[in-house]
Amino acid sequence: MKKKILFIHHGVGVGGAPISMIKTIKYLDSEKYDAEVLLLKNSNLTNLLEKENIKYSIIDHPFYKNFYQFYPHIVPAYFKWYQIFKIFIFSFLWILSRYFFSKKVLSKFDADIIHLNSSVLADFLYASSLKSKVVIHIREPIASGYFGLRRAFFKNQIKKYSDQIIAISSDNNKRLGLIDKTEIVYNFIEVSENCINNMERPTRKVLYLGGMDEAKGFFTVVDSLKYLNNDIKIIFCGNYNETIKQG
Repeated sequence: MKKKILFIHHGVGVGGAPISMIKTIKYLDSEKYDAEVLLLKNSNLTNLLEKENIKYSIIDHPFYKNFYQFYPHIVPAYFKWYQIFKIFIFSFLWILSRYFFSKKVLSKFDADIIHLNSSVLADFLYASSLKSKVVIHIREPIASGYFGLRRAFFKNQIKKYSDQIIAISSDNNKRLGLIDKTEIVYNFIEVSENCINNMERPTRKVLYLGGMDEAKGFFTVVDSLKYLNNDIKIIFCGNYNETIKQG
């Protein structure tokens, strides 16, 4: 009998996390595993899933459609100390998802393994652990917060309710600090032949491999281009984000 794997994905657009998830699904042995993707948000990612013939569904629960926000416990997203009201709102929404609504959503699915495609889905850990084995993908550096309480809380949730942790880098692994339970698996990257050929031209070269999100420093690199000396060349490799193109 085939094992059923439910991948839960958090974001919109086509970036490193969904591309790596799709590559993982495509590499699964189809005779041993059935994979399905549950999307928290609708986006142009659905076009790619359809193109790859991957089964998917979008959460239709009103809480997730109208109110839900991820709790930002990662380094690129943080609260200022004076944003106490916003912290309260995010914490309240996280509690509702963790203790009530995530269980309602997952009650409609049967799975042997639930794969949470980002650490921001920590609110799905408990409900997932009630149904199956749980894998959580640490794709972002975990923030320590001002006093380390936030990091300690989410670390405890991940340690208690996950069966396997996957980190995309040794730095993410060390920040979380659950090394014995974590396997490091780097993200997939698609580099065109033309990109490699460009690197062979005689100049001082920098190869940029990464997402186009502002939090990842992409626009800082772009803004720096006009200040570079003529003998320095930056090669950008990866997928073009249509969401940013349209914006």
